[in-house]
Amino acid sequence: MCRRLQSRRGFVLAELLIVVAILAIIAAIGISGFVRSQEAGTLRQGEMQTAAILRDAIVRADAPDAAASGGIQAQIVFAAGSATVAEQIQTNGGGWVNVTPAGASLQLPAGVTVQSTTWTGNTAQVNPGDTSTGTYEAYHTTVAGSVTLTTTHGMTATVYVTGAGTVWY
Repeated sequence: MCRRLQSRRGFVLAELLIVVAILAIIAAIGISGFVRSQEAGTLRQGEMQTAAILRDAIVRADAPDAAASGGIQAQIVFAAGSATVAEQIQTNGGGWVNVTPAGASLQLPAGVTVQSTTWTGNTAQVNPGDTSTGTYEAYHTTVAGSVTLTTTHGMTATVYVTGAGTVWY
């Protein structure tokens, strides 16, 4: 008896499983790259937000205040290990009050926290300065330092402040 070969129609189960496994590997590589990209974008957003908060405190210290001669003392308080940042100004009585809406603290983007700062007590101080000379260095005095931010997966970024008040990241 002659065996008659039948023409194959379709795929064998093993072939389908191999194709599915290859597609799963490609998807896993693509998803991990996408997640890293999202995390890097969130960290960059945290850098920009931190720099904006520091610049805002510098501008507040430069603004003349009727109650204080020459300007207002401002500070930024960073809570290490958390996403909370407080921008504060000194009142006439010497106490500190948050300047954000309703006195609330600011929050960094989800997944971004303050890892460390180089300022004493995690507080960046900005003092009012003499603007009569017209030079940027004399505009105000800032305690130079930096704040390092981190993400849940260990990416880090640092925002720097010079004594002249220049902020960069």
